[in-house]
Amino acid sequence: MVATTVPGFDTLGVYAQNYLVAHGYIESAIGIVEVCNIARTNEEFALALSFHGLPVSEGLFLWHLSNL
Repeated sequence: MVATTVPGFDTLGVYAQNYLVAHGYIESAIGIVEVCNIARTNEEFALALSFHGLPVSEGLFLWHLSNL
């Protein structure tokens, strides 16, 4: 269970939520949710987040977690 609530955070799914909390991405979670809501592919999602400093491989993994 996720201890932190962020508006719209639940749209990412429980695994992605726990991953973000565990890695301290709470402040950036709103931006990640926004990107997730508009991205159509895993590559688009990862590339959009990479412009904000997230490694592409981590973005791809986060996409996978949010789609489990």
